[in-house]
Amino acid sequence: MIKNFTKTYLLAFTLLFCININAQIFSEDFDGGIPAGWTVSQMDGSSVNASSNWIYSTDGPQGAFSIGAITSTTAANGFMLFDSDLNCEGPQDVWLISPSFDATAFDDVVVSFEHYYRRFNDQIFLEVSVDGGTNWTEYELYPDLVNNDFAGSENPVVSSTPISSIAANQSDVIIAFRFFSNEGCAYSWQIDDIDVSNIDPTPFFDMRVNTNFFAIPPSINTPASQIDPIGIGFLCDVENIGQMDASGVNLNINISTATNGVVHNQDLDYGTVIAGALDENRIFPERYVPAADPNVAYDASYTISMDSTDLAPGNNEIAFQFAISDSVFSKEFDSNGFGGPPGADATPWTLANHYYVPNGDDFTCTSILFSIGNAAESAGGFINVYLYEWEDINDDGIAQSGERDGTIGGTIVANAGYTIQSNDTDVQIVLENWDTSPDDQIRLKDDTHYLLAVETSPPAGATESVFIGGTGVWDYSAMTFLNDSLNTERYGSFWNTTEIGTGADLSQVIYAPRIRMHINPEVMVAIDNQLGAENIVNIFPNPVQEELNLELDFVEIFDEVIVKITDMSGKEILIKNLSKINKQISQINTVNFVQGTYTLQVITPKGVRTKRFVVAK
Repeated sequence: MIKNFTKTYLLAFTLLFCININAQIFSEDFDGGIPAGWTVSQMDGSSVNASSNWIYSTDGPQGAFSIGAITSTTAANGFMLFDSDLNCEGPQDVWLISPSFDATAFDDVVVSFEHYYRRFNDQIFLEVSVDGGTNWTEYELYPDLVNNDFAGSENPVVSSTPISSIAANQSDVIIAFRFFSNEGCAYSWQIDDIDVSNIDPTPFFDMRVNTNFFAIPPSINTPASQIDPIGIGFLCDVENIGQMDASGVNLNINISTATNGVVHNQDLDYGTVIAGALDENRIFPERYVPAADPNVAYDASYTISMDSTDLAPGNNEIAFQFAISDSVFSKEFDSNGFGGPPGADATPWTLANHYYVPNGDDFTCTSILFSIGNAAESAGGFINVYLYEWEDINDDGIAQSGERDGTIGGTIVANAGYTIQSNDTDVQIVLENWDTSPDDQIRLKDDTHYLLAVETSPPAGATESVFIGGTGVWDYSAMTFLNDSLNTERYGSFWNTTEIGTGADLSQVIYAPRIRMHINPEVMVAIDNQLGAENIVNIFPNPVQEELNLELDFVEIFDEVIVKITDMSGKEILIKNLSKINKQISQINTVNFVQGTYTLQVITPKGVRTKRFVVAK
């Protein structure tokens, strides 16, 4: 009995081994350039420059909205790239075509490759020919992918396409990677490490969390005074990309701080997720309200698990961060790129961030910050900044002009203009009150939605638009979807790629611009103690580096005038006494002031005038 069992076991093992043998039919890693036998073909599109076709690269895409370089297994020795975003000159139909290979001995043929791709009005295909390229059979890749979504949650994504129905037992097999767009000016497609074999390498059990749709807080930085009372909601799409159904699937959200450890932990039960299924738009039942403690950083993660052992655990977790600040609203921690409108021409355009202020009373907008990426080329161009109260009257998620300028809702709160200097990077300025309030403070309101818009105009003769810094790392679309589903509207960022001004409608965009709003408690000045508007108090330049000019023009001579400067904590930085003042311009040395926002008060026998200014080093 033992002897027979052994023979049976060995036979079964041998059969299993034979069945799972992986025979490589063809491979390519693009080591050092486009290999011999490979061709690139431009069926449609501009021939102005080489980059309008497939190119060999080690750097990744260079367009205004670059998705970054592929991190494929052999990325260091190069990869193939079509940079659609760098070539916005009309239709694009470009092919990357392999040499012929022999699959005569194989009943099964599977094409696997590593790639990195994001969609925008385009399609991508794997094309297969078995007659020397005369006829082609197309396999559309990711036909259900919507605009602005990535092909997968990882960089790179490993894609496997069975082509046995066409290529099995054929002696003259050619494959091609085709990028097609009627409009052009999409993102990019990067390909590396192609492997053609007789076995599908897809793991039997592989659940993943999708990085292209997961909810984060409405702002990456939120002031401690402006904690949203409804809390942060959670959602993350999950997908079974294995060959087998997965049972006992569970999604966890975990939030922690360095000081307090885990502050929030919640599970969402998915049960069984069938092979190939995307399970999307499930919202966790509980929200999390952070403590109102400033300068606290939070680490958060979505993690997927199941009953069976996941054979590709590298895609089981998405980590992200957010923070509670002292006084800053922002959609990013740092700028990792610079964006401009689609197209190669110099075009005025608008970017805006949405900030919800639950506790605006007794707070003011003290300054704003934005980032310019091509200041040397844009010097002499102009930036207009507007702060709007916004009310989405028709609930369409578009910030129409009438919903911001008071025509049907909202209002213009503040404005400022700025001329771009050749060495600008981060620019911090003070806005001017739209209604010319006597003390010039930009007062905020409770339970109000604000749009902080940066409008750019390139200088005369410019060949490119003004680039505004930001990041594509933080995608607020899932957060927006979650809150819209629950009628608790919160938004990310907006843009108009062709227009500026209060009449331009703004649509939502995934790109998160570096446009920050700084707030602080209101400087209290009694209404009956405000200096009358007929008395002029001006300060310039603003922002200032070394010397601030203070212009005074009073309707009468004041025997004593006190000039007091405080920082945002209320600490007195300077006090200056003036006598017998009617009209004068005086200078205040700011060389030793630390970078930041300051309050200047001019105190006269007839009242007080308050101004804000920024010291930028």
